[in-house]
Amino acid sequence: YLELTKAYIQLMKQERLRIPASIKRYKRGLERMAATNKMVDTIKEELIRLGPEIDQREIETEKLVVEIEEKTKIAQEKEKLCQKEAQEAEVLVKQVEEIKKQCDEELD
Repeated sequence: YLELTKAYIQLMKQERLRIPASIKRYKRGLERMAATNKMVDTIKEELIRLGPEIDQREIETEKLVVEIEEKTKIAQEKEKLCQKEAQEAEVLVKQVEEIKKQCDEELD
């Protein structure tokens, strides 16, 4: 019986040391959770505040994308036109060179 009492007392001493450490650890965990919750609330408020601005910028971005697509189509059409004109100019240059060659031959 005495050994059982000694074991019980030893176990009680161990628990008295362990319990405050656990309580301290839990308190630190709760403090960290509270700080994290506060940060999350701050971020939520900021997101709510910035929500309309984000929506507006998204609308503006969509408009810019449409505008860029339209300008790209126009640029592609102009590029095709320029290529066609360049080909026509090249043909004219060849004709002019041929005429020049004929004139030079006639002069000689």
